[in-house]
Amino acid sequence: MPKLGVLSLLAVSACVGHQAAQAQVDAQMREQLLVNEVVIRDFQIYAMASGPFGGTFDGSRELLVTRAMRSMAHKLCGFVPTLGRRLEVGLQGVTLLSTETDSRRMAVVIRAPVQNPPCKVIVLEPTQAPAEASRSSDSQPQTVDLGKPRTTDIVIRKMVGEY
Repeated sequence: MPKLGVLSLLAVSACVGHQAAQAQVDAQMREQLLVNEVVIRDFQIYAMASGPFGGTFDGSRELLVTRAMRSMAHKLCGFVPTLGRRLEVGLQGVTLLSTETDSRRMAVVIRAPVQNPPCKVIVLEPTQAPAEASRSSDSQPQTVDLGKPRTTDIVIRKMVGEY
């Protein structure tokens, strides 16, 4: 009988602890986060990220925390993401406030003190996109002449063409 009382006490304390963690983000803050994803209030900055729940619980949560931290860093540094530029920031005091899941989606809310982190914008070298070969749908792939005579007894078929 004493074991049942201890187990009941542990179950109640776990529920209370869960509710306390959820209570750190009030309903008004959740509404603001749904609209803006990043909110500054009372010398704290809050960020929210949500996405599909897939893979492991920890993996999905870490991915979403990273996304929320990226949004937080962009807000603190006044950085607008553009092609060819990347932001490097060191945030201090980031805390995970809540993780909510359903069968298909997960949402996380993080908090950190408002700060002036060292923001470093890195300009990336432009990469050239591979030139797309313009081929008609009925053309055959071309072979490359390596300077050696071709053997006629080997046929390689890929998709619909023969080489």
